[in-house]
Amino acid sequence: MKWLRRTHFVLSANLHGGAVVANYPYDNAPRHTKRRRNRGRKNTYSLSPDDDVFKHLALTYSYSHPTMHLGTTCSGKYVEFLDGISNGAHWYAVKGGMQDYNYVTSGCMELTLEVSCCKYPPEAELEQFWEANRPALMAFLQKADMGLKGAVLDSSTYEPVNGACVFVQGRLHFVQTTRHGEYWRLLLPGEYSLVVVAHGYPTQVFTDVVVNSTESARVLDLMLTTDSDFTYPGYRRYENACRKVTELQRTMFQRKRRKTRHGNKRRESN
Repeated sequence: MKWLRRTHFVLSANLHGGAVVANYPYDNAPRHTKRRRNRGRKNTYSLSPDDDVFKHLALTYSYSHPTMHLGTTCSGKYVEFLDGISNGAHWYAVKGGMQDYNYVTSGCMELTLEVSCCKYPPEAELEQFWEANRPALMAFLQKADMGLKGAVLDSSTYEPVNGACVFVQGRLHFVQTTRHGEYWRLLLPGEYSLVVVAHGYPTQVFTDVVVNSTESARVLDLMLTTDSDFTYPGYRRYENACRKVTELQRTMFQRKRRKTRHGNKRRESN
């Protein structure tokens, strides 16, 4: 958690064994649905605001892997995962998983990569797993440079705006700027509008933002003005989303600090 607060990660993955599939958020089941792990039934698909991007990332990995894209079960008897990818909750729901946490609280887009039918493969087989996954890992990492990147700056002073929330209009998910005003937003080719929420500025919208490629990110600096005439009329839900996640980050960090202090005191008393 501290690492995520200190470093603005753009893209990440965690690796598991027990299946061969690229799994993407959300893992947590939608509200009012029962969480179960039952491969005999269809579970509920848990749609994230960036479902299109997550599918692209998962497909990039699965089709860069020699067998993952085939989607067959570990027994090889039937196709379980179409194209070798799966929405987390649609496979089986997990509450509090790392890929959901990274995405929701820090804007880092994470996949869970199941890379081995065997949970604990013998050491002699590790090299073949590395060779099978190396091209896929490299293709996946290259996707960190797609969509948009740049800086959020004050239009009068050109100073960076720290902690600004950068939304894509219509998607209640944001990435936050660094202390240098930097932001990175993974997107597929298309035309977008960006909504920026920042302390001390009216919420502003930047329209007609075009992304042309998945191979390299477009550099776009966003200049904020204090002129209220630039206020975006549909700002409230974006401001609320920014505040809610920011408060969650602060609460979780404070809770972690309290646990650390209590742990230190217990060690000192012993």
